Amino acid sequence: MTMQTDSKSGGPPIRPASQHRGTHFWWKVACLIAAIGLASALLARFGWQLWTAILLSTLVFCPLLIIWGMIESLRRTPLVVGPVPETRGVLIDWLAPVYDTMCRAVGAGMALRRRTVELAELRPGDCVLDVGCGTGVLTRFAADAVGSKGVVIGIDPGPAMIGIARLRAQRTHSRAKFELGVIEALDFASDTFDVVLSSFVLHHLPADVKPVGLREVWRVLKPEGRFVLVDFDPIRPVARAVFGLFRLIPGNAPVVRAAGDPVPLLREAGFTDVAIAGSWRVTATFWIGRKPCA
Repeated sequence: MTMQTDSKSGGPPIRPASQHRGTHFWWKVACLIAAIGLASALLARFGWQLWTAILLSTLVFCPLLIIWGMIESLRRTPLVVGPVPETRGVLIDWLAPVYDTMCRAVGAGMALRRRTVELAELRPGDCVLDVGCGTGVLTRFAADAVGSKGVVIGIDPGPAMIGIARLRAQRTHSRAKFELGVIEALDFASDTFDVVLSSFVLHHLPADVKPVGLREVWRVLKPEGRFVLVDFDPIRPVARAVFGLFRLIPGNAPVVRAAGDPVPLLREAGFTDVAIAGSWRVTATFWIGRKPCA
């Protein structure tokens, strides 16, 4: 099993957290002022009504958040995290500075991450892989659950995502490790992990890549290992609205699709005991599958 480590263990250097704090403070202030100004103008014109609130959230919050992410991604000094892997999936690395805020906005905040860890039934000493870890929130929760004897690795194809994940792990003294990687070509030996987590990744993959990625997950799991998959459920109106926004981003339309019903794909990949483990508010569904004994 290969790992990339932080500067303490000889890996790529991590820029001190103190250099990041406040670096783009005035851009955040500018976005906030613009949001307040536009919101005030809309309220002055239309008054306080339910549909006005919906209009404000759609026309003010989302675009400004995206613009903020683009500005931050252009201004941020890239962290040295290693060679960027190739993937045919949708990359949202440019949203890394505001990724957590956007997750909370669509109902995928801290509480959902904690629920994912609960459903994974992690035990002390488990070896866990978080595929498509983003900024590493779920990965760090998993590292807390498995304790000092466990190993938790988060992978993501985005260097900015991995850079931020490493910074936050360093800042919070988390044992979670992060490296660049893609679900369709996992750089780990077979039968390595007790649990694999995948949170809001499947919908970023083209139709022909989804089964490849799931077979890779099956390969790296130990016999009787568990796979916990979380994604937007297209039967939910809010999820369909989120996908509508995703598809407006240039280059995303041909790829971004709702995860649909992943149960057939999971079974085709070799998983057994595949079942829906629950739902999350009005956006997401949890699916769990197991790798059978050899």
